[in-house]
Amino acid sequence: LARTAEGHPRVLAMLEDAWEPVVAQLEGHLVKLSCHRWGTLVVQQALEVSTHEWHLQFAQEVSGCVSRMSSNLNGNHVIQKFLEVSSAVARATVVAELESNLMWLARHEFGCRVIQRLIEHESSESMQVWLAESAEL
Repeated sequence: LARTAEGHPRVLAMLEDAWEPVVAQLEGHLVKLSCHRWGTLVVQQALEVSTHEWHLQFAQEVSGCVSRMSSNLNGNHVIQKFLEVSSAVARATVVAELESNLMWLARHEFGCRVIQRLIEHESSESMQVWLAESAEL
């Protein structure tokens, strides 16, 4: 349902009413859904309504796919939402993966938006280190 024009509004409504059973069904499919035209909306809403524990599960599931998602037309919105709503602890693995491709993503038409969100939501100490490293390149 999450990947159809007719079904995704129903899933979004279910997330509003009782998010826990819905996000349990999303697990194992987060990367695929995030990069889909309609699925991205469902995953973004799930991130919005879920808890810190689910944010940790999300980070674990997308590990290894963050750069690909960040450079995807739909997936970049999910990574942006995750950076906005998650705690620094939950963001740590995603941020580490973004750091490893920082310059490439900064030059990418969708990745640059993720880096922009990262700058907005990461600590100033981290940003100073990244800027110093990028200046050396």
